[in-house]
Amino acid sequence: MAVSHVNASENASETVFGETTSPRTAGPVTRRSRALVVLVVLLGVGSSAAGTAQTRLREELIDFLELDALKESPRVAEALESPTALLALLGSPDTPFLERMIAAHTASSSYPITAVPALWSAIGELRETAKRTNFWQVGAHPLSAAARFEPGVLERDVVVLGHHFEVPTDEIPYPMTLAEKALAPWPWQAQRALDHLERRLLLPSPATDRDTGDESQETRTRDWLEITLRLPCATVNEALLVSQRAARVAHEHPLPNLSLLGNLALNPTLESPTWAGSLIHHCRFRPSSTPGEDSRHHQACSALALELLTDAVPSSTRDAILSGVGYLQPLHPAVALRAARILRDDLAISRLQRAWYFESLRAGHQGREPTVPSGPTSPEDVSGILEEYSEWFARVAPELERQVESDSLPSSSTLLPDVKQCAAED
Repeated sequence: MAVSHVNASENASETVFGETTSPRTAGPVTRRSRALVVLVVLLGVGSSAAGTAQTRLREELIDFLELDALKESPRVAEALESPTALLALLGSPDTPFLERMIAAHTASSSYPITAVPALWSAIGELRETAKRTNFWQVGAHPLSAAARFEPGVLERDVVVLGHHFEVPTDEIPYPMTLAEKALAPWPWQAQRALDHLERRLLLPSPATDRDTGDESQETRTRDWLEITLRLPCATVNEALLVSQRAARVAHEHPLPNLSLLGNLALNPTLESPTWAGSLIHHCRFRPSSTPGEDSRHHQACSALALELLTDAVPSSTRDAILSGVGYLQPLHPAVALRAARILRDDLAISRLQRAWYFESLRAGHQGREPTVPSGPTSPEDVSGILEEYSEWFARVAPELERQVESDSLPSSSTLLPDVKQCAAED
């Protein structure tokens, strides 16, 4: 396994993990290769992007034999015996950063999915408390585009994961090196370790493959989905967590995921165009799954789109379907006809939006990839597109109507499993 170099030019030597190597001569690491992948994941080297911040991504080299010793340490060994002990170690103020990360990484393949609620509870507690403490007084990652908002009143003394934490007076830059991470506030360290554990829970073990039908992997994803579909879903924020966690197993369980997205999009108390956008994305990018399931899945996508293209749903939800309808290929004639009539008749949709939606619809009808507008469109261009639309609709409408008569869509409820989570109350 070759060492990866960060910010190395083709002809220059580079300091990697504190050691100087030449990019032309860097070769396999022998006695240390076992732990290299672990360190790359833990320290975030492989995830960095090009830019000025790369100069801070040079990590310290630690003795890989020390890693092996940490894996065999009594505290880590004891923590790996039960989920409760593991979470206690990861969330303790006294656990060194590297020990947290090694325990989280090692436990990820054996952590029982049935114990995930306790893990999610700890992660949720850390995230909520972080907002009240200016994220533990740790600055944003230099490459992060996420907005950061300081709390109105910064809490100085909080209890998190059962331990007191005194919030530092001054904010520190985002920790990039191992030494910086080891000195970062302990809740920040705990959050990284718990997030790392959660991200890796559903990765197949090295001896198996996601596509081989491994029974243990199938059981883990099924348990994950069942637990996810028992989470609260009374608010948009709760619904967002449910949909994000269910999406982790969308490859293995596409139809329940689609049923959940349909519930969200059709629930008036959880109104948000996010659900319709996620539905389009799911239908467009869902990987192949169980043989014979593809046709049913596509039919269900079309049926849900048809049910969302009505006046009974919020206009923002309907517009999200209109904007992505061209991706539901092959485009069912019933969906194409209803979308076309909305674009013709609903003058509340701005002319510019109608032009963009029409381009998506026409591309889907013709079986080609819709193009996303690259910039502002002049009024003259919009008028030209809408004139084309009128001509196109007059030409294809009779054929679409004949196709709908011979190829009607069943309701989504007859195609999808009966998922109750996040559904509107009767």
